[in-house]
Amino acid sequence: MAPFSSEWCLSIGCIKKEQDTFAEITLRRERWAILFEWLKSQPEKSGTQIRDLFTELDADGSGAVDVKEFLSGLKAKGIPGLTNGRLMSLHGDCDINGDNLITLEEFTDMFAQMALKIRPDTLL
Repeated sequence: MAPFSSEWCLSIGCIKKEQDTFAEITLRRERWAILFEWLKSQPEKSGTQIRDLFTELDADGSGAVDVKEFLSGLKAKGIPGLTNGRLMSLHGDCDINGDNLITLEEFTDMFAQMALKIRPDTLL
């Protein structure tokens, strides 16, 4: 099963967020498209790539990524187009339960949900 395929996304249990306005959906797609394009450009194309990114972002090894870890970790990657505002929004997108921490499950769920919304056939 290929990462980001519809089957893969469904197999890890995609989640649904509250209904958003068209503008919010467009902005969310833009910021996630930037992140997906960067991931696509990375040498390893395995199903563990997202899990590896989460582990790298979890600087203190707590099993959850706070805002500071998320921002500093992704800024260090030098991803063009990911401004502080977009990074904060990405963190908010992933923080499903609103506790200001992202778990691996929240992280992978949001990747799966967004992969379905951003034409998965063009991602990997």
